[in-house]
Amino acid sequence: MEIFNMKKTLNALFLMAICLTQQVTAQNALGCDGRRYFLDLFPNFTQTTVEYGRNMTWLGTVDPLYMDVFQPQGDTLSKRPAIVLAFGGGFVGGTRETMHDLAKTFVKKGYVTVAIDYRLYSIGILGFPDSAKMIPAILQAMQDMKASVRFLRKDAATTNTFRIDPNNIIAGGVSAGAITALLVGMLDSTDAIPANMRAAIATQGGFEGNSGNPGYRSDVKGVLNMSGALSLRSWLDAGDPPFVSFHGTADDVVPYGYAPNVYRFYGFGSGELHAQALQVGIPSVLVTVQGGGHGDIYLPTGPYAAQAAVFYNKATTFLQRLVCGTTPLETNELHIGSVQNVHPNPAVGNQLTFDFTLKSTIADLNFEIVNHLGQLVQKTNGGTFGEGENHYTLNLNDLPKGIYFARPIAAQGTLGTFKFLVP
Repeated sequence: MEIFNMKKTLNALFLMAICLTQQVTAQNALGCDGRRYFLDLFPNFTQTTVEYGRNMTWLGTVDPLYMDVFQPQGDTLSKRPAIVLAFGGGFVGGTRETMHDLAKTFVKKGYVTVAIDYRLYSIGILGFPDSAKMIPAILQAMQDMKASVRFLRKDAATTNTFRIDPNNIIAGGVSAGAITALLVGMLDSTDAIPANMRAAIATQGGFEGNSGNPGYRSDVKGVLNMSGALSLRSWLDAGDPPFVSFHGTADDVVPYGYAPNVYRFYGFGSGELHAQALQVGIPSVLVTVQGGGHGDIYLPTGPYAAQAAVFYNKATTFLQRLVCGTTPLETNELHIGSVQNVHPNPAVGNQLTFDFTLKSTIADLNFEIVNHLGQLVQKTNGGTFGEGENHYTLNLNDLPKGIYFARPIAAQGTLGTFKFLVP
């Protein structure tokens, strides 16, 4: 009996070792070194425009659908995660170019980012849409985004032009684009769908649609939701992908809670969706902007710029953990950015201050100090920033005169090595 139990234990340990080895191998293949997907490692990037599909428009013409693909320049990885982004505009306006800034934000961290077209309701010719017309317009956007995801998987399986990891594609967007991304991630045939919507799905070509690239999957690993909503909370159920959200409580276009939107549709915004996600076990992170509206929370110099910085920090952490398989996904940690300045140097008053590019509230930070021989002479643990600060003052603990190197270490790994002098 003891020999049998020992064999069972050894077999279990062997299987665990295989799983851990496979996870580490997958992380290494994606460049999960603790810096990529956190830091702006790729200041330069390329932009390519390609046709990913085509379909019938509201005016009866068959038009092409384009995407702008951003790739980190100088990147040598054979497989990269991708983020597909859809613009806002109420499904009646907007262009893919409005997503370029967000695409550039994440391509610098090592993602391949994609800004897509999708079909729009022609309000200038057909007039203001009622609910009967708005449902198929929203479904068309969902189907087009799914076709763009399929295009990336088709490319990965054939020409491999963009070197996409087909298992790490994330959908994202702002406003109508966020609604589109949420539908791509959450809506499927098993959900409770009203009869009029099911009829529209059937006439539009089903859940997948017919905008191109059939035969490839359209599921996504996660969702980046910026001021989005869904018609029913119940569309979020166990097994749906994790998501990270940003929303203002005073949004009068897409509700934060449960309220009608601009088209008089009642919907469940990010506040309700976050609560539903936690209830059914979907990892979710929400940054709420108290008093924030629909557009002002995104202004770079507006009243809510600090909250936007918090969101981008949390989204960066959340997506990195999603791609690299790090748990837990839910986190209140904030990424603190890169080191901007180290001063005074030479050190004065037995202290050295590190300025970071982003403010933080609770980001843990440790330091290692080595001498000119490479010997570890000091290590600090458990240091934290004060609320709203973007600097950290390190106590040098009476280091003897000499040349030293400091290594700040955050949750995402070592942030660099910095030479300083103690006079």
